[in-house]
Amino acid sequence: MSDNELVLTSAATVYLGLGSNVGDRMANLNRALELMNRPLKIVRRSPVYETEPFEVPEQEKFLNMVAEVQTHIAPADLLKLLKGIERIIGRGKAGSDEPRCIDIDILLYGSLKMATETLTIPHPRMIRRAFVLTPLADLAPRLRPPGSKKTVAELLAALGKVKSVELFGESIAQ
Repeated sequence: MSDNELVLTSAATVYLGLGSNVGDRMANLNRALELMNRPLKIVRRSPVYETEPFEVPEQEKFLNMVAEVQTHIAPADLLKLLKGIERIIGRGKAGSDEPRCIDIDILLYGSLKMATETLTIPHPRMIRRAFVLTPLADLAPRLRPPGSKKTVAELLAALGKVKSVELFGESIAQ
């Protein structure tokens, strides 16, 4: 059975990273959550953080957050769904280093560890990104990503003091 044929008998807990640095960033995050809440069950949302662009310093600041969702949708199909939501909100096919009105990444999908041409779970760069680990630690500090010996909180602590991630003044209603 391939990853695309994964059959789920019970809902999987999935952590999604959301980010926006173009337009009304908070409205973009809210719209993404609205659109996700139809096919997915949003269980919890982290606070929203304002973050400096990571590895792309010539851009505006991002708003970042993490959503914990429950789903029966297989990973490849979930990726298609999330890319569709990004398109609805206005994200084009710009490169990965381009500013974006919305970016939605699958960070963790239950205990699944997989890699295809289009999708790697756990997200391959999340362990070095404070803008991902900070909101993820708000939701699941003791969670050990598949393949990691450290918890999310320990991974975040290993990054050291990070000044580029600050709690944003607004929060998204639960």
